[in-house]
Amino acid sequence: MTRFSARLPLIMAALLCTALAGPSSARVPEGSVIITSVTPASGPTDGGTTVSIAGSGFQSGPTLAVTFGGVAAPAVSYVNANLVNCTTPAHPATGAVDVVLTNPDATTATLPGGFTYTSSAPAPTVSAVSPISGDVAGGTAVTITGTNFVDGAGLTVDFGGTQATSVTFGSSTSITCTTPPHSVGPVDVVVINPDLQTGTLPKGFTYTSTTPAPTVTAISPTAGPTTGGTSVTITGTNFISGATVSFGGTTVKTVTVTGSTSITCATPAHTAGTVDVVVANPDAQTGTLPAGFTYMSTNPAPTVASVSPTSGPTTGGTAVTITGTNFVAGAAVTFGGTAAAGVAFVSATSLTCTTPAHTVGSVNVVVTNPDAQTGTLPAGFTYTSTNPAPTVTAVSPTSGPTTGGTAVTVTGTNFVAGATVTFGGMAATGVAFVSAASLTCTTPAHAAGAVNVVVTNPDAQTGTLPSGFTYTSATPAPMVSSIMPTSGSTAGGTAVTISGANFQAGARAYFGGYSGTSISVASSSSITCLTPAHLAAVVDVTVTNPDAQSGNLRSAFTYVAPCDLSCTATVPGTGTAGSPVSFQGSASSTTCTGQPSFQWTFGDGQTSSQQSPSHTYANQGDFSWSLTATLQGTACSKYGTIHLSPAVPAPIITSVVKVPNPFRLKVSGTNFHVGCTVKINGVPVPTTTYKSGTLVVAKKGAVLKAMVPLAVPVQITVTNNDDGGVSAPYPYVR
Repeated sequence: MTRFSARLPLIMAALLCTALAGPSSARVPEGSVIITSVTPASGPTDGGTTVSIAGSGFQSGPTLAVTFGGVAAPAVSYVNANLVNCTTPAHPATGAVDVVLTNPDATTATLPGGFTYTSSAPAPTVSAVSPISGDVAGGTAVTITGTNFVDGAGLTVDFGGTQATSVTFGSSTSITCTTPPHSVGPVDVVVINPDLQTGTLPKGFTYTSTTPAPTVTAISPTAGPTTGGTSVTITGTNFISGATVSFGGTTVKTVTVTGSTSITCATPAHTAGTVDVVVANPDAQTGTLPAGFTYMSTNPAPTVASVSPTSGPTTGGTAVTITGTNFVAGAAVTFGGTAAAGVAFVSATSLTCTTPAHTVGSVNVVVTNPDAQTGTLPAGFTYTSTNPAPTVTAVSPTSGPTTGGTAVTVTGTNFVAGATVTFGGMAATGVAFVSAASLTCTTPAHAAGAVNVVVTNPDAQTGTLPSGFTYTSATPAPMVSSIMPTSGSTAGGTAVTISGANFQAGARAYFGGYSGTSISVASSSSITCLTPAHLAAVVDVTVTNPDAQSGNLRSAFTYVAPCDLSCTATVPGTGTAGSPVSFQGSASSTTCTGQPSFQWTFGDGQTSSQQSPSHTYANQGDFSWSLTATLQGTACSKYGTIHLSPAVPAPIITSVVKVPNPFRLKVSGTNFHVGCTVKINGVPVPTTTYKSGTLVVAKKGAVLKAMVPLAVPVQITVTNNDDGGVSAPYPYVR
């Protein structure tokens, strides 16, 4: 009664409107009935929602009926020819359903998707994740706590939008799973029940990395043209070999990491404006210099005003003239993202070209000048097709081997010369046009099973015969009889031998659904591989041949949790080249016994298997060291860097004085060596004259003056070329 009362004003309004309109306004062609709306438009799957159905042509009578998704509604009430009330029936699933009204004279009206059933079950909630952090590589086993979790094939967990693996329903309040890989930082944890209702714990899990994130502090120079190609030096900290650089989201092709604090590269092309400069290390951690580089262009952006003609066939080939402003020789044109052919520059206001092929519909026309600035005419050209879409009604024969090579005839309608055929997404060969109703071709290779057969005409219209062809295999399916050993670490990496029959070259081995690695098919009865990582459990072992046939041995392998090994490393942050440095390591476990093994790398190509070795670096510089301890197949690692000072003091700059006629710079300081070099922003000056251990002179008149522009800050350094070190940068402004 409450729901009906809530709808009473709407019903009365409808009655009043009908009365005021008079007989002529309610006229409907005899025998026609229409549904225009259902209010409210949604309700729970257990039914019971009182709804008002508006439309025209409704008839009163005992057989007036309404169905929701094919289920009859109870309590159907006729109000007038434009309004019927009823109560929604229960429905087995959530989602939109058709609403159908049937008059006593059997005329019907349908409102497709007119009512949406929502779940009557409560949505899940997520209250905690344990542990709350893990490595960016993923693989952390976590327990998620909350309420209203539902078991089923559709139960999933997302970490920052990436789906977790090994999701296991424990109870309505507990789920376990394994984190997927993700970049550093906190992410939302989302549980999605099979009924698609979700629960979210904002920033419920934090991805961490054992290495520090990079920072970007400066770039030189700070501006360049939109065409790119400007050589720049990026300064910062914690840069790692393999790092990438992007300018305004555009990735640089070639990057040189000259040290942990310096990167050189050439800017990519970009539209005019100020952009962020981002350095991304291989571990996905990033450092950003906001608005670090400015792209400059002396040319205004192009505009596109019209295209003539405005339409053409989907096959392309239409000669068009594009009118606008600020066009530049060398400009490119795209239609719906596809490059046009034969683009010719006529003037700054006119271009000509030929349209590329495209599917039916209106597309944007975009002109891009060589400086990457663009102009767009939305929906500027319409692709048309005079041909109806093809249909596929039969394939003969209907089956063939997985190796392909079966000659088939495809029957249907509206085929066009040049049509292509695919079987399960794989292109057929030897496609021949026989008639508008017949094509012949040869099947490609495909895994065993039924596949869709799709014909695509040159105008991109398609016709599909679902499961139109079945691939069969003449070879026997593989069988798995045993595996040795039968258990191993949850970390994976256990070397196993799988015995059985009918194994084929290229076969894959799966452990609890996860693929093994380093798989080698020794014979038709033996496979060797390394186990993948998996949670502690007893799992099936499955071998799948390239023809998609599989053999399975249930509960064949047991994953056992590894040692909880932790390790520490004590290493000084600095040292002196030529003097020994003490490296101290240790490892401990509360679940395993025995003596762990140790492996040190010192970053200069030298290693040691001692627990606490002493190492002497021959050269100065920054070196990355690592310690790995291993116990019963479990490993832990520590990483760090050490800075080695030169055996002799590095040079120090205390002042820089300009001397005119000829222009030169007197650089004063200490620890200057014979043969040293003065550099400006990292570039050697043409001539460096050594005067004494406290004075050197940078020369070369106009060339040197160009390296030190007026009022532009520069960094001056002195390098002792006999391995005596490099001075700290000295800021100077002329």
